[in-house]
Amino acid sequence: MIYSFTTIKAEKGDSCFYVQFDLANRWIWRGASYSESPVIQPSFGYATNKLNLSIWGSYPFESKGYMEIDFTAEYQAFDFLNIGFTDYFAINDSASQGFFDFNRQTTMHLFDIYAVVNPFKKVPLSFMLSNWFYGADRNDETLEQNFSTYLEARYDKEFGQYVASAFSGMTFFNGFYASKAAVVNLGIGLSHDIGITEIFSLPTKVEFVLNPYTENVFINAIISIK
Repeated sequence: MIYSFTTIKAEKGDSCFYVQFDLANRWIWRGASYSESPVIQPSFGYATNKLNLSIWGSYPFESKGYMEIDFTAEYQAFDFLNIGFTDYFAINDSASQGFFDFNRQTTMHLFDIYAVVNPFKKVPLSFMLSNWFYGADRNDETLEQNFSTYLEARYDKEFGQYVASAFSGMTFFNGFYASKAAVVNLGIGLSHDIGITEIFSLPTKVEFVLNPYTENVFINAIISIK
């Protein structure tokens, strides 16, 4: 079941503060599932024409599920290129979270640097390259950094009031996503933005996701207010 919550948005000139609440039947990300129950994913931030600063979280409805808070800064360097940094922070509410522990071998923070390229002006095709360069992405035995890398191609096409999407993601070597070079995320999706008022909108999205490496398959439904 999907629920929605209230949002607030304040604008000034070419910048704005924003608040968004997403609710999904499962938390599916880059071809893997991070919950066995619905999740609520609140976020807020500040955006300009070039810069977007945000804090995002995910909390499952199950009592002891995986939780996370992410801190992201993204900058549009060129019309065709966005670069960003995300600090992923895994949470365990049943123990000390250790938020201020940034020791590479013990921290639960995970630093990611990424780039999104839109090479064609008239073709809605984008490429995203992500590398986890510091923190919790470690080898279990040696504690060496895995430097897990993920590349995704995405195509979005408008059909009237709907947007159809197709995406494919892969990793290049042994790391978080797979034990070897592999395609880990294939999918198609359909989204529809339902306008309620001039301030509020209700984006909805349904995706079919297949991970060829693990042979897992998901259908993910998300509803938002922003």
